[in-house]
Amino acid sequence: MAESERAILIEALRGAEHPAVELRGVEGGALLFLPFGARVLSLFAEEEGRNLYWTNPQLALKAQAARVFASPDWVHTGGDRTWISPEVDTCVGDITNPWGSYKVPYNLDPGHYLVERGGGVVKASASVRAPLHRRKTFCDVEIEKAVRMIPNPLRRESQARDWLGEVHYVGYEQTTSLRLLSTPDPAVQVGIWNIIALPAGGEMLVPALGRITVRTYFGSAGPEHLTVGERSVHLRIDGQVQYKVGLRAASLTGRAGYLRSLGANSWGLVVRNFAVNPSGEYIDVPWDGPEELGYAFEAYNDDGKLGAFGELEYHVPAIGGDTGLTSSVDQSQVWAFSGPEEWIRTIAELLLGAGAL
Repeated sequence: MAESERAILIEALRGAEHPAVELRGVEGGALLFLPFGARVLSLFAEEEGRNLYWTNPQLALKAQAARVFASPDWVHTGGDRTWISPEVDTCVGDITNPWGSYKVPYNLDPGHYLVERGGGVVKASASVRAPLHRRKTFCDVEIEKAVRMIPNPLRRESQARDWLGEVHYVGYEQTTSLRLLSTPDPAVQVGIWNIIALPAGGEMLVPALGRITVRTYFGSAGPEHLTVGERSVHLRIDGQVQYKVGLRAASLTGRAGYLRSLGANSWGLVVRNFAVNPSGEYIDVPWDGPEELGYAFEAYNDDGKLGAFGELEYHVPAIGGDTGLTSSVDQSQVWAFSGPEEWIRTIAELLLGAGAL
């Protein structure tokens, strides 16, 4: 019998001397937490089933995984990572030449996280000196993360009782905190930015409170990739055409999902549930509109240069500057399912609304 994706990845990471921390789901399934970069690297609704996250394929091969971990340059490992916004400050060295000056700070990702496990919770913490390129300064922050498994959000719903046993579920809650320690510039603002990498070949579904405006950050999301409905946005993630778009906080419901075929009449659904506060300062901005504040959600489709994946991203209101805040705590949930297409689409409708399908 062939080894599962999960077993292969566990073995390769262990062989590369970067073993994952495994948490088992409340109702089955599992996740793998990678201390290197402090992230949920892989997610399995079925322990021996498909990985519902995009994980860099190099990490499933011991020799290649070792090279990833030894690289002095940033390598996209995949999974659910935490960065600091705004991107135009922390990663873009020159806004007039964004791609030519783009660099992920090593002390942000993978950073130097202290990771511990206890009582069914994985905790990680790190101090980070983040560059702020437009202001030509920096700030020192502390990031803390805690991950724990959570039960099925539909377990009490009467309309789901007849078929819930026919699907597989795994879910976790992530608590992320950011504390501003110091900065030479008192006007500096920074925020939490959480990003899930997802395998290409599916559709991102974002429910909205009405017809929402989609802002292109870069690339081109044409009609073959983007559909805007009365109460939803649909984005095709194919890993072939690079684009990134943003959605404003005032129109978001606080949920987004990703639906794709896993083959053999099995489908997967990943839903992220996150807090939205339009009164907060959302400071991540389009590269060609550095004064356009207010975007809380972003979606990215890669063109294959980094891998066949897309990203589901959300931001947390900023701290620092005139916010009067020096710390923030964010809590989000991920609910993931696999099973027959009919039931997976039904779950998507229940959790994301009829308008999202």
